[in-house]
Amino acid sequence: MIALLMLVALQGPMKPVAFGRFEGGVSGTVLDERGAPLEGARVEWRVQGEERSILLAGGRSGADGRFDFDVERTGEEASFRDAFLVVEFPGLAPTRVEQLLAPDEDFELGPVHVYPFAELHGRVTTIGGEPVQGARIHAAQGRVTAPSPDTWSLAPIATTDANGAFACRNVPSGVVTLGVSAEGFADLVFEPRSLALRSPNELVAALEPGRSVTLTVCARSNRVPTAATCTPLGDAWGLSEYGALAGERHLAFWHGPIVSDSSGRLRIDGLPKVFGGSVLLEADGCAAQVVPLAACGPVVTLSDRHWIEVTARRGGSTENVELVALSVRGDAPEDPFCGNDLFTNWAHVTAESTNLERLAPHRWRVDWNSIGTPRFHCLPTRVAASCVDGGFGLAEVSFDTTTGSMRAEIEFEPLARLTGRVVAPSGGPLELDVCFRRTLAGPDFQFSTDAEGRFDVAIGPGFVGFDALRRGWALTPMSLDELLAPGATQEVLLTATRSSSGRRLRGVVTIGGAPPGHPLLLVLGDERDLDPVVTHSDATGRFEFDLAVPNTFRVTPLLPAPPDTSFREFRREIALRTLGSIRSVPRTSDEFDDVLLELPPLAEWPSAPRSER
Repeated sequence: MIALLMLVALQGPMKPVAFGRFEGGVSGTVLDERGAPLEGARVEWRVQGEERSILLAGGRSGADGRFDFDVERTGEEASFRDAFLVVEFPGLAPTRVEQLLAPDEDFELGPVHVYPFAELHGRVTTIGGEPVQGARIHAAQGRVTAPSPDTWSLAPIATTDANGAFACRNVPSGVVTLGVSAEGFADLVFEPRSLALRSPNELVAALEPGRSVTLTVCARSNRVPTAATCTPLGDAWGLSEYGALAGERHLAFWHGPIVSDSSGRLRIDGLPKVFGGSVLLEADGCAAQVVPLAACGPVVTLSDRHWIEVTARRGGSTENVELVALSVRGDAPEDPFCGNDLFTNWAHVTAESTNLERLAPHRWRVDWNSIGTPRFHCLPTRVAASCVDGGFGLAEVSFDTTTGSMRAEIEFEPLARLTGRVVAPSGGPLELDVCFRRTLAGPDFQFSTDAEGRFDVAIGPGFVGFDALRRGWALTPMSLDELLAPGATQEVLLTATRSSSGRRLRGVVTIGGAPPGHPLLLVLGDERDLDPVVTHSDATGRFEFDLAVPNTFRVTPLLPAPPDTSFREFRREIALRTLGSIRSVPRTSDEFDDVLLELPPLAEWPSAPRSER
């Protein structure tokens, strides 16, 4: 052990790792409509990103229909709580499971049924009742209100004949969003509806005359037409800073980008007479611009791109600095409310941002007037930066009046050294992943302790606040009493305690008097389902909750898929179709052991009496 400690000392302190990550897992069983396992089904776990969905994990189901994904991801700008699952099997309709629980822990999804396609037929006419030949029928699974990269590639499911009629059997059962398009008519999108599997579904559409908008895109610097791309704005834009610019109405979900030739001419068809939506126009060398179609003229000029080149260096050293995040502030007045200035007046940029170019680890270029910073119709004044060691720097933006270029040179202070141990309340060592944050809006950083609970990290000076990455643990102290000085070495002893109450609820859950046979997701809450806690049983039905159990509690197992539907909303199933056991338990102890939850067979769950819920 002494030799090991000497080796660590000779190697010097470790550098912390910047992260914006989550860890989680999802598992389940793919079954056909009769409940038989499907081997080889393609399963993808995705999450909605800033513009398109991101694949978290994917694979094929096993011989027993089982799939099990574990994911650890960093870096993407995505709302990881908007995860969904897509299951596909040859000859059957794709199944989609939306509104999954936040993927920050492992959970069992249970049975995922894959059903045959549903039948859809109908007729398309004008508002005067005349049949429309060649009208295209569009369908998107689930509730879709606007285009996104995930719906651009959806081909029409049917085309009407000379009588305006169509019939097809290639639509997933369950919730779908349907639409109709035809030359010379305004696109029509219907409210989401649920299609039945066992009986024909009918769609009747009456189309209104449409209009087209033709644009010519020019560069403002020379007023010469330029090749451009026109992208429809959809719901995904709401996740970013510029979502409010999409407009009151969106283009139909099947519309994709339109690319002009060198003349810069673009034509957008299928618009209703009154349309308040917008499109995004992009061209090489120009700043992207959101254009409202209701008020734009025949010629749209795009401004030149204005880059801020940010260079980082270490003061008193030739060591290279690696940047991980930037924030740029405009010259707008500061927000008087506490902390709001960090968010309302600063544009935050990471390595994955679309308005950034990484010239080198220590040199980044930020497109100031990009679509990512639409609120800044002003001049940039300051740049704040974070680097891989957690260092934080700030610099003013300088302007070259001759070339119009903008620069910011940030000098980071010399590194400090943070050493110490993480121990349990008993004083014993604890292996733990620890993170710290420099600023309210900056990235987190992490380091890990060894088997003796020790750590030795080189970090940037300044404020240090601690947090444990392992669920259910809290660190004391939460931060250093004083700012960590440049070049200084400071030792700290962190005590890790369980942040939960320590109370336990243990028991066994059965289905139809038998063990469930696979892990079962369970949710524990009070009678109003406030502050729920999630866990899962093992295959035999054993479970344990770590919670301050109220006198009356409810344990809710995950329901199977609704019958004959290829679309599920996981959270809605739990909220609206819960089934479990409500029992009054006297609070005589901090632990409840051998609680038996006897649930009826799966087939009876949707209609189980209240006494069993």
